[in-house]
Amino acid sequence: MYNHSVMTGVGGSSFAPSNTLTRGDFMLMLCRAFAFDSGSGSNFSDVAAGTYYYQAILTTKTLGIAQGSSNQFYPTQGITRQDGAVFLLRALNVAGVSLQAGSTSDLSQFSDVGKVQSYASSSLATLVRNGILVGDGSAINPEGIVSRAEMAVILHRVLQMTR
Repeated sequence: MYNHSVMTGVGGSSFAPSNTLTRGDFMLMLCRAFAFDSGSGSNFSDVAAGTYYYQAILTTKTLGIAQGSSNQFYPTQGITRQDGAVFLLRALNVAGVSLQAGSTSDLSQFSDVGKVQSYASSSLATLVRNGILVGDGSAINPEGIVSRAEMAVILHRVLQMTR
């Protein structure tokens, strides 16, 4: 991911694989991975102009990928697996990537399927069906916060499928 300029280090000298991936950083990665580069209009009220992810969040908002509540995006919060799945599937759709649709049966193998929120169920199922998300053994951990290393693996799978 680093070699493809999708992910960069933190502080200029470390990849920090175990660090939490923030919602703002994930939008920046999606823009880099899919070459999304145009956004206009108003950004979320909690995304300050001049932040390194400002344009990426504006672009993904314009494209319908980034959505928040009450005009808030919470860019510095860690991204959950289920939110990441929703954003990633929206990005794939915007990029014109067709995937086989998943169903609830694709999630039945996971012991924590009951923790999956209804808004994320179809996105998680589609990404599982297509081998993009695999869980960690018997769990999908939908409410868990994604690390930079985990997202690097997920985006690597996506880019292998789309390039």
